[in-house]
Amino acid sequence: MPTRIIRALMLGMLVLPAFAQGDLDQLRTMADQGNAEAQSNLGFKYADGRGVPQDNIQAYMWYNLAASNGADGAAKQRDQLAAKMSPGDLSEAQRLASEWKPKK
Repeated sequence: MPTRIIRALMLGMLVLPAFAQGDLDQLRTMADQGNAEAQSNLGFKYADGRGVPQDNIQAYMWYNLAASNGADGAAKQRDQLAAKMSPGDLSEAQRLASEWKPKK
């Protein structure tokens, strides 16, 4: 089974039922509060354009935050994405991640 399919299946198992129903607002709220799995899932959504416009800068930022917060696999996804990004986009994504603050 290709890695991408396995990853999607694994992420699907981690997604709370509300996320499966398309509750992007709840996912974003949890990610904004520092939930590593929600951040990783949001990175996945931006990387693949699932429910949001495809955006590598946002995907990298969320994967980077998720990796910093201990989400399994987020660092690998971030690094794979970085290899496809222009230096300017990568710099912007890193800047956004470094300026990010959790919302309580």
